[in-house]
Amino acid sequence: RLTSFAVTRRDMEERERKCKEIEEIAVVIEREKKMLQEQVDEFTKREEEVKKVLEELAVERTTLQKENRKLYTEREFRIAEQEQLQAKCASLENTTKTLQHELEEWKSRTDNILPELETAMEANAELRNRLDLFEGLQEELESTKQRCTALEADLREAGDNLEAAKTEKKQLEELNLQQSMKLADLEKLTSIV
Repeated sequence: RLTSFAVTRRDMEERERKCKEIEEIAVVIEREKKMLQEQVDEFTKREEEVKKVLEELAVERTTLQKENRKLYTEREFRIAEQEQLQAKCASLENTTKTLQHELEEWKSRTDNILPELETAMEANAELRNRLDLFEGLQEELESTKQRCTALEADLREAGDNLEAAKTEKKQLEELNLQQSMKLADLEKLTSIV
């Protein structure tokens, strides 16, 4: 009986020891379970926050894409407008050259007519029969002077138009440069998103 009792007691102590170990393990497991649950809750919370951030980023990306398309369309319009202004500038430059050439021709004709007029005036007393020619030359001179005056006015106007067109072209190029920089920044933001 003593042997049996000793064996039984030893078994009971062994079982109690194992029970304590199991209880300690259970406590550790419970603690780890609680920590894991807290981590799961934290990850769930972070997941919700990430979802909100992703939704906000998606909305912002859509807005940026719309603005990007708008800026691209506006840039294309500005490029077309710039090309029209360049063509207009070229046309005005050609008109200016033509008017300048015509003015020089009229000045040359005036210079040629003036000596003839002076000669006719000096010979007027002696050459009464050339009076009609003199009057015709005088009328042509007046017409030439009027034409020269009109051409000079046209030339000044063409010069003013050319300067205005060049100024507008420069402003448009600066605006296109700013829009290109802004577009590049938007594309960078879009690529980051």
